[in-house]
Amino acid sequence: MEGSVSARKRVVKAGVTTDKANKTPEDVAKVPGVKKKKTWADFSTRLLAAVVMIGTVIATVWTGHIAVSTLIVFMECIVYSEVVNLGYLEAQERGMPWFKRITWGFFASTQYFVYGKSVLGHFEAQVCSSNVFRSRFFEESF
Repeated sequence: MEGSVSARKRVVKAGVTTDKANKTPEDVAKVPGVKKKKTWADFSTRLLAAVVMIGTVIATVWTGHIAVSTLIVFMECIVYSEVVNLGYLEAQERGMPWFKRITWGFFASTQYFVYGKSVLGHFEAQVCSSNVFRSRFFEESF
């Protein structure tokens, strides 16, 4: 409702007065070509999506630490991908070569230094089976 009020204010400020600017959602519903919203169909769709999302989170938490950590890193990658895509158009305009590769390189190094020793230390018994891997990643200090 607020979006329509601000749109009306913009139309009035611009000096344009039309019939469309003065119509409310109730008026639009009375127009013969416009159908009413299917509130129960929308509600059932949203309810189903909510149940699936809640079930996915519960199942992920139930599977253990590795699944939760993987889910967090996966979500960080998705968010970072969106941020990189936002800056990519401006980087193209400025002619910046290798923009995505450089930003993903920074992201990978940040992930390693943030999660490297702290998270891998918790999973040492579960993940590490060879002494070569253990000595390489867990006994080095930076």
